[in-house]
Amino acid sequence: VLGLLGLKASTQELIILLLTVLSDQDCDVRVCACNALGQLGEKAASEEVVKVLLATLSDQDCGVRKVVCNALGRLGEKVASEEVTKGLLTALSEQDCDVRICACDALRRLGEKSANEELIKGLLNALIDKEC
Repeated sequence: VLGLLGLKASTQELIILLLTVLSDQDCDVRVCACNALGQLGEKAASEEVVKVLLATLSDQDCGVRKVVCNALGRLGEKVASEEVTKGLLTALSEQDCDVRICACDALRRLGEKSANEELIKGLLNALIDKEC
């Protein structure tokens, strides 16, 4: 619900709260926090948010990892960096098909700024993925 408030709710206090609950024990809470950050879009795009989301890419729950990829993509080109690209490329080799699909979509959303040879190779490998 918080993420749906969009630009009006994208205060630093809200973002800090969402980052805090990303460490909650309940994976559903972590999923909701990631979704809300993604829905805030570029207003939530900061080094701190990216750092926490990249760390959350290693969450034990594949549902959380999936929405982290989605959130990174929704933050847009503003967060396109070598570090974000590497994190999403790692997600392309995830065991879970949904995580791999979300990583592909997130890389698409980051645009040309994230393009490099390693990225192109990873996306070409994703094209031949018979499971997804």
